[in-house]
Amino acid sequence: MAIKENNFGKDLRWIDVCSPSREEIEKIKQEFNFNHHLLHDCLDPDHLPKYDIIEGVHFFIIRYYNHAIDKRVGTIQELSSKIAIFYTDQFLITIHRNELHFINTIQKKILGDDFGNSVSEVGIKYY
Repeated sequence: MAIKENNFGKDLRWIDVCSPSREEIEKIKQEFNFNHHLLHDCLDPDHLPKYDIIEGVHFFIIRYYNHAIDKRVGTIQELSSKIAIFYTDQFLITIHRNELHFINTIQKKILGDDFGNSVSEVGIKYY
């Protein structure tokens, strides 16, 4: 498990969590007061993509192609891996099972930039 935290701009935090334990997920839930249903979805490795806004927190699950997987598999869950993303204008939290090089690339790019005052501005700028 690895938790990386970066601060961007004035008051923005990006917490990237790789292979969290249930205890670490519970700690994040307590610190950010997340809905327990969202965290349950976050831990389900087979969950399909979704988007919700609950109590002012945007939450979505996306799946990305996993290059290490045998190409002869038959389901989206077998061909892809999941990343859960929580965000408000004050924080961005990414949770996933495997180390993701594209997350590191995005973080390095943002660290070297003056990107704005909110997570939404980051998404718009790098879209």
